[in-house]
Amino acid sequence: MQIIWGIKIHRQGGIEEALKRRPQLKDNMCTVVLFYDQGLERSQQIFADINTNGVKPSKALSILFDRKNRFNALVIDAIKMANIHDAIDYERAAPAKSSPKVWGVTAVKKAAEVVLGINERSIVEYEENDIDVLTKLFANWLMYIVDHIPGDLAKIVHSQEAELTIAARENCINTHAAFLYVLAHASRIAISDFHEQRLHYLDERGNLALYLARKGIKTIELSSSFPDVPVLDALGEIASLPVSKTDQSWMGRIVNPDGTMNPNVNNVKLGAWFACQHLGLSASDEMTQLNNQVFGELLQ
Repeated sequence: MQIIWGIKIHRQGGIEEALKRRPQLKDNMCTVVLFYDQGLERSQQIFADINTNGVKPSKALSILFDRKNRFNALVIDAIKMANIHDAIDYERAAPAKSSPKVWGVTAVKKAAEVVLGINERSIVEYEENDIDVLTKLFANWLMYIVDHIPGDLAKIVHSQEAELTIAARENCINTHAAFLYVLAHASRIAISDFHEQRLHYLDERGNLALYLARKGIKTIELSSSFPDVPVLDALGEIASLPVSKTDQSWMGRIVNPDGTMNPNVNNVKLGAWFACQHLGLSASDEMTQLNNQVFGELLQ
């Protein structure tokens, strides 16, 4: 019988240090549960199930390993399709200051909820073909913002050079979750036609299902279909968005006076209002009303 024992370097180092300080620990015993390996994905699901029903795992680890959750699976699949897997932190809510990682997976998931207009609960309304479209849309969105956002974001994401990421994190907004949320809200407006078609299709399918059940009819053709993946041309001006923390456009929105980021819901909406103005998009009434309350109507 062969056993492969996988342990991450930082945990191994911690164990070695503990044994140096307290050698008597090597005589301690602990219970170990072994599972027959039926593939990595199966092992990951076991890990997620144990933690979900026992010690509560971090949200990041649950997103990564819990493939029973269709929305988590969509997010991870889109990240892989966008080829930014190595730039995402799957252990923390947000990357550490010295980490080369750009975003935490929890932030990416939250952005997906905004861009796609769905969440863990509502995803059950969708069929597999629909989810394929949504996955591709979010993957395209991730690739688009990485390739077009200024401040060398593409290089930061793909090079995994800690110095570049740390410098960007200190001086710019493009590697922060708050900015990701701002872009998500503006992008949702940019592809509003897609969402109108999506909701119309779901509404028609839901009403049709009730009708068929009442009439005892097995099948009938829908007059509409799930929309295709939209193009993101409306985000063309995204490449000229200012990304410096010192730019006054973001001050009081997603950047605090002391230079720290503010991912508060209302601050993100204020940031999204500015992004919409810059991109030539019509901000939502909620964004506009909030902006007028905070900054007045002079910026209109």
